[in-house]
Amino acid sequence: EPVEIAYLPAHSRPEPSALSAAMGDAYFEVLKFIYAHGLQDAGAPLSITKTIVGAELMFDAGIPVRGITDDTPRASDGVRLGKTYGGPVIRVRHVGSYRHLSATHRKIAAYLAALGIERNGDAWESYVSDPGKVAETDLVTLIYYPVRPDLTRSLQTVFTRNGGTRT
Repeated sequence: EPVEIAYLPAHSRPEPSALSAAMGDAYFEVLKFIYAHGLQDAGAPLSITKTIVGAELMFDAGIPVRGITDDTPRASDGVRLGKTYGGPVIRVRHVGSYRHLSATHRKIAAYLAALGIERNGDAWESYVSDPGKVAETDLVTLIYYPVRPDLTRSLQTVFTRNGGTRT
């Protein structure tokens, strides 16, 4: 199911300290929008990876929201309302430092390539744990990769063939 989000397009050098600062600034602007328009945050902050342009990572920093009405502005001060992808995804649970997320992304890409699974949109990360309250080694991040809907049956076949159960 797609999730309604308030998000701000942002960019940063793809280095942990620069990304952390850029995301922090972007989330602050998103939260200002949420509170200014009477919305409620409804989940963990997320980051939707868009592309790399030169030495800059382009991403949308978002926060799930509820309380959107017809009177809620769809954009203000760069912050926009939108939805996450609503089709089938590969979801991976990463536990540990944000510094190791790129290694997890490489493993996901290798897994998708090995099975011939085609992506169907931008990947995103949902930062479940609060880094101010949870040890770096215990941080939980959910990583989502949208996949083509027609591949869902193939995934179920591979999963079942490898000892999994179908639901």
